[in-house]
Amino acid sequence: MPHQIRTTLRHEDTSEALYKERGSRYWTAAELLAPTWFVVETCIEISGVNEIRRWVTTSIREATQIQLGQAPFIWSQIFVCIRAPLSVRSATVFEVVDEAYQLLASGAYVYQLANGMSFKTGGEQLPVDNAAPEELTLVYARRR
Repeated sequence: MPHQIRTTLRHEDTSEALYKERGSRYWTAAELLAPTWFVVETCIEISGVNEIRRWVTTSIREATQIQLGQAPFIWSQIFVCIRAPLSVRSATVFEVVDEAYQLLASGAYVYQLANGMSFKTGGEQLPVDNAAPEELTLVYARRR
């Protein structure tokens, strides 16, 4: 459960609105149960009009699949939100992902961000002196 998005009935939007799609449920709030989460933002053309759509997920792999499912698109990007208590004045970083890699041995992820910063999330943190090289596999690369 630590990597899910939780909704509760008290946050369900039950108002009658014209924009609601049959078979869908709408929420005014959701709880993110993950320390790292992603926003996929995609611009697509619908009937000659550009429309921007956004999705939230707690998985870079799911974010990649959402993005691929929107093709063809005009543009698309994936943002990551990472809590960085030892960096950037103990702040939260919200930035576009350029590349994402998974460390095969530990299952952790390394994110290379558009602002030049890199972060490792998940897995056990090893001291720098004892760090051994790990094999990386590319999970996501931003289209330019």
